[in-house]
Amino acid sequence: MRTLILIVTAVIMFSCSDNNSDNFYNGDSSTSAPYNISGKTLELYKSNGSVYLCVEHYPEPECFIPMDGIDYLHYPPEYSYERIRKNEALYSLQAVKVTYIPYYQSNYYSQHSFSIGLSFSTASSGTYSGTTTNSYGEDSYISGTFTLY
Repeated sequence: MRTLILIVTAVIMFSCSDNNSDNFYNGDSSTSAPYNISGKTLELYKSNGSVYLCVEHYPEPECFIPMDGIDYLHYPPEYSYERIRKNEALYSLQAVKVTYIPYYQSNYYSQHSFSIGLSFSTASSGTYSGTTTNSYGEDSYISGTFTLY
C-alpha cells in the first residue's frame, strides 16, 4: 500500500514538471537536489511555519530524530533518499515511538512513516508533498516547505 501511495504521489508531483529537465548535474548547483543527504538535517515545516519534523541523517538507513520517545534500542528509525531528477528527490522515513502507560504499567509502541517528494528551489530548500501513515495505518496527505542543512 505504501509503495502504491509513493508511486501515485511521485506521478502527481512530477506530471507537471518540465519534461526537458535532465537527471544529471548541468553546471547549475544552486537548485540541484543532492545525491545523498548523509551528514545533513532535514526540517519539514507546516503551513504556519512551525517545524513538523526534524531528522539528522547518517549513512543510509541510519538517522536521528531529536524527540522524546523514539525507541532507538529496539526499533531504530530508518530513512531512504533517492534523487530522481535534477531538482527532485523521494524521501521515506520509518520510526517507532514508545509511550509508557502507567495505568497498564507497560509500553505502547506506535509506528509512523513518511513517504514524500522533495522539490528543490535552491540547493538547500524547497517544497514537499506526500503522505504520513500513523500507528493505525491511516494515511494523511502532508505538504509544506523544507530546509536541508
